[in-house]
Amino acid sequence: MLVKLSFVGMLVFYHINTPRFYKAFLQGNGQRSDRFFRIWNEGATLMRVAVIFLALLKDSLQVMFGVRGIFGLA
Repeated sequence: MLVKLSFVGMLVFYHINTPRFYKAFLQGNGQRSDRFFRIWNEGATLMRVAVIFLALLKDSLQVMFGVRGIFGLA
């Protein structure tokens, strides 16, 4: 449960910071590279998949193997 909540917290952080990056980009102050934004978007996708995966698993042993498997694929 704590692992799932930490992923949800990271997603909240992602959704708070994305409009800031967008506004900076519109003003011409974008300091980030295209590689950063690719990784930024992939990280959010992996977190979403992890939250769904963890929501489906109930046993803590399966959760540990599942999280390791998610990050092993990344």
